[in-house]
Amino acid sequence: MAEVSVAILLPDHGGIRYHAQGTVAGARERGVVVSCVEVASSTSFLNLARTAWRIRELLKIRNVLFVEIGRNEGTTFLAALLASWMSGKKMNVLSHDGTMLVRSPGAFVLARRRRLSKRVAYRLADPLLSRWIRTLFQRRVERWYATTEGARDEMLAAHLAPCYVTVHGLEDPVSTSSPSEGRAIVVPGFLGPNKGTDVAVDAWLQTTLGDGYFLHVIGNTHEGTREWANRLREQLINAGRPFQWTVDTASDDEFQHAIANAAMVLVPYRESNPTSGVVIRAIVEGRCVIGSAVPAILSYVTAGVSGVVIPPADVTRLADAIVTLARDPQLRDQYGARLVELQGHNRRWVDQFASIAQHW
Repeated sequence: MAEVSVAILLPDHGGIRYHAQGTVAGARERGVVVSCVEVASSTSFLNLARTAWRIRELLKIRNVLFVEIGRNEGTTFLAALLASWMSGKKMNVLSHDGTMLVRSPGAFVLARRRRLSKRVAYRLADPLLSRWIRTLFQRRVERWYATTEGARDEMLAAHLAPCYVTVHGLEDPVSTSSPSEGRAIVVPGFLGPNKGTDVAVDAWLQTTLGDGYFLHVIGNTHEGTREWANRLREQLINAGRPFQWTVDTASDDEFQHAIANAAMVLVPYRESNPTSGVVIRAIVEGRCVIGSAVPAILSYVTAGVSGVVIPPADVTRLADAIVTLARDPQLRDQYGARLVELQGHNRRWVDQFASIAQHW
């Protein structure tokens, strides 16, 4: 391709949007012309068609259509698919959850239809739609990208090919202190049962740490988890244990600095994509990570070498790990430094874009 110009589709919120914005930043740093189109996560089919038409018109002056999708970006993918069909240009797709695409493509496409129950989506609609969706994958996707080698191999086995592994980039580190100097036990990211926010809260309430340590929950909710998250906040208030609650109000800079200066970062997910921007941020900042044994942790953290890995939803093990690391500041520094050494290379946005664009 003589000169690349790209149309990039962005979800309207969430970690995938943040990652896609990084792809945009990396492209522009390399001097690539980029146009962005935001796709609403919940919209009517008429509005979806209008968005697809806008993308189709944009593709008259852009020669690459690129979209990033996760577990809940079915609407974004549908807009790209429709625009690809209208324009005749195939898509380049970075999947942050290749497993769901492989196993339940029909349910994936329906993931954001709020009136459709999971039972209907997975048991009825998914079997009916999956064969058709897989056919569309083969006809309308030019290249697939995955975030880990394991996800790539699973996608290739399902004939989602060609598929390449990308680098996960971030901004430069901003840390001004070592983990041993920190006192904030940070629970960052989106709040929800699958993220294990309640596990972190329950674990904190099992501890009796003093010496200035406090729990800091920072991130965002959505309509389906806001009330649930507020109950967690009430639980913390009633317990009288020190905490900070920065939910639905934090800027990107505040979020970044909270992780960058944490004593430890808790990632007690019950389930996850192959990668997590929260984990990558902790890596870049050289933080001590306590995470559950899910793909986003196991892809990067080696138990007892570069962090602590516990079973999902194990409140007691998490509480014990928090106490152990609070009492051993040097071990926190050791885990953080080792994590950077093993996983902290090539983590800029421009590296992320280069790992994608090299295959165009």
